[in-house]
Amino acid sequence: MDNWDPVITNALAKKHHVILFNNKGVATTGGKTSESVSEMAKDAVDFIKVLGYNQVDLDYLNKL
Repeated sequence: MDNWDPVITNALAKKHHVILFNNKGVATTGGKTSESVSEMAKDAVDFIKVLGYNQVDLDYLNKL
């Protein structure tokens, strides 16, 4: 992901499993771009579930 600073993602990856993804319709992904933050959040939840995760920490960056 070109817009993520590797200094941040590499620091996070030292203690956490980090997954970066584009929402649908963004960059090289297919589909129609979400029209609201709520739709983007639902897409993220769907993506997380497809990966098989029941729990993730979405708020970690706010703790830095």
